[in-house]
Amino acid sequence: MNKVKRNAVILIAMLFVCTAIYLNWSYGQNETSDVLGSDVSNTETEQTDSENVSADEYFASVRLNRQQARSEASQTLETVSTTEGVPQETLDAAASQMLKISEWTVKEAEIESMIVAKGFTDCVVFMTDEKVTVTVAKPEGGLTTEGAAQIRDIITSETDYTVDSLTIIEV
Repeated sequence: MNKVKRNAVILIAMLFVCTAIYLNWSYGQNETSDVLGSDVSNTETEQTDSENVSADEYFASVRLNRQQARSEASQTLETVSTTEGVPQETLDAAASQMLKISEWTVKEAEIESMIVAKGFTDCVVFMTDEKVTVTVAKPEGGLTTEGAAQIRDIITSETDYTVDSLTIIEV
């Protein structure tokens, strides 16, 4: 009975860590709009240097928050792995989650590079078990259907995610 309780506590802690990672990233999003299926109309405004700086700061901040959340999650999972008396199933689950986090980190960086190579100023990709979210710097005139299609093509060709599990946000 004691092992069951310990396993339950460890699994719940892992769930909280994963939830914290997602919430940390999602609350870091300030003024965004969902491009896929959004009825929000974009108004034309002049871009100033201060807007460019704030967009640069936004993307840097989101990347930093994502990295900090992932580091905290990895540390928690590592602590679980090194705790004495932890059942093998829990150790396997912690190792699997740490591997998944490292795979996401590498794949996110690759996808971000591909999207920037397609002509976007900047972007941040965030992957979870269920979905992938791409936040792109708002191009002049807004994100076009062609631009959204390029992003969808990159995500679906480089990952196992479907279009239904993809969200594109422009900032």
